[in-house]
Amino acid sequence: MIQNLPFHLILFLLISCSGMPQRGKIKNYQRNYKFTDISGHFILDFESGTTKENEVYTKHRLIGEGSNKEYERLVAISSVGSLHTGKYEIGVLRPKVSQYTVWFEKERYFSQIKIIPSKKILEVYIKSPQKKWNGLQRIPFQNSRGVFCFFHQIVDCVKITGFLSKAIERQVGKMSLTIIWEGFPFIKEQYSGIDGPFSTSVFSYEGRSKEGHFVFKLSLADQVLSYHFNKEKQLEKKFWVSQGLTQEGL
Repeated sequence: MIQNLPFHLILFLLISCSGMPQRGKIKNYQRNYKFTDISGHFILDFESGTTKENEVYTKHRLIGEGSNKEYERLVAISSVGSLHTGKYEIGVLRPKVSQYTVWFEKERYFSQIKIIPSKKILEVYIKSPQKKWNGLQRIPFQNSRGVFCFFHQIVDCVKITGFLSKAIERQVGKMSLTIIWEGFPFIKEQYSGIDGPFSTSVFSYEGRSKEGHFVFKLSLADQVLSYHFNKEKQLEKKFWVSQGLTQEGL
């Protein structure tokens, strides 16, 4: 599915970042963030890394400040693959499966997404207190060509291609991605203007912040998210102003 059309990666290599980036590596990383959105203030317990099976995982828990009450839980897994562009090889992530749980008014909502590459579909299993959000859905890819990435794995997606390092080195660059929303269909209730399960997007280098962080912009659905990376290329801050969302490292 992902290998069919390397055009999006070729585009940023030829136009934005002259020179071929080296395949990035996803090291095990754990950090807590202060997380705020329109519903309140939380602590985000975040973990990502690479398994022995060469799969990249992301774990995400949203808990209350000063308590261990859980409001949201996520696990996303992607396999590590390659794109071949002539004599070069670029690392990519291939989304495989995600499980997402959120509590609305003390009731549990669950969504599992599996990508079936051979059929070019998403299988979405939903369990919730509402009749409209239960059962199994099969959703075809409207366009199965390009680079796909789970929303909560965007940082690792741009790292493994080598794009993040190359854009910082050259101080310019942009990369096209098709986002898969792990929280589908519940994201419709959480984020205005996001219907899911897919969103086309562009991830681009914007410059340096006053703190010296490397700033990138994710443009999707007429909205903008700002990602701030430190010198070790780890995420320090994330802002989604139109949704009232901020995420800052502790």
